[in-house]
Amino acid sequence: MKNKIRVFLICLLSIYINISAAVQAKDTTQENVKIDILFNQQIPMRDGIKLSSTIWKPTIQERPLPVVFVLTPYISESDAKRAKKFVKAGYIYISVDRRGRGNSGGNFRPLEDSGSDGVDVIEWLAKQTWSNGQIVMRGGSYTGMVQWKVMAEGHRNLVTSIPTASVYPGHDFPKVKNIFMSYTTRWLAYTNGATRNSRLFGEQDYWSNKYRFMYENFLPFNQLDTITCEFNRSTQHTHLIYLRAFYTLEFFLVVR
Repeated sequence: MKNKIRVFLICLLSIYINISAAVQAKDTTQENVKIDILFNQQIPMRDGIKLSSTIWKPTIQERPLPVVFVLTPYISESDAKRAKKFVKAGYIYISVDRRGRGNSGGNFRPLEDSGSDGVDVIEWLAKQTWSNGQIVMRGGSYTGMVQWKVMAEGHRNLVTSIPTASVYPGHDFPKVKNIFMSYTTRWLAYTNGATRNSRLFGEQDYWSNKYRFMYENFLPFNQLDTITCEFNRSTQHTHLIYLRAFYTLEFFLVVR
């Protein structure tokens, strides 16, 4: 009986060692994947505008792979670290700049995203030789909202979508329960123009002091744009125009 138990335990140990070795070999293989980065890849939209994208893919690709992509107003380079993880897991990753952001053409009009751009991106991705036609969307907050708009239009090659903590215009941003949010002007400064403006967005003391000054001096909400005096010359829209537009019923009827 003892011999049988000993043999059984030896067999279990052998199985465990073989499985561990296989897992370690797989992990090692994934970690050693070499990655190519393709910058400023232009994707045509149905109206002639071209969106700029950055593509992360394995240097050696033996077969077409599924593609994960995000359509973002926060510039493609913000996805660099995450993209590498997806490539090592067996995917191709692509980050696409929204209209008017990064190197994309057109004008960026906050929250007025149409699902048609996402559908056109999916159509383009499905036709690439390195793609197997299985397209996945991901992203949270603003990029989560974009996914819902794309899903509303639908595309046969969109096999999965993972919206996380999505913005819901008129419900949670840019106001909550019909109460204005001063944060709105900070976000507009973050997404103003073609660049990311991360340092301006991250200056917590700057924004806190400005908000406190306006509060203590009883300044009206419609002067929040004076905090940065930002002006988007590509669209001829000041922050004030969007701040006012964000709080009209007509605006939310359009974007919802």
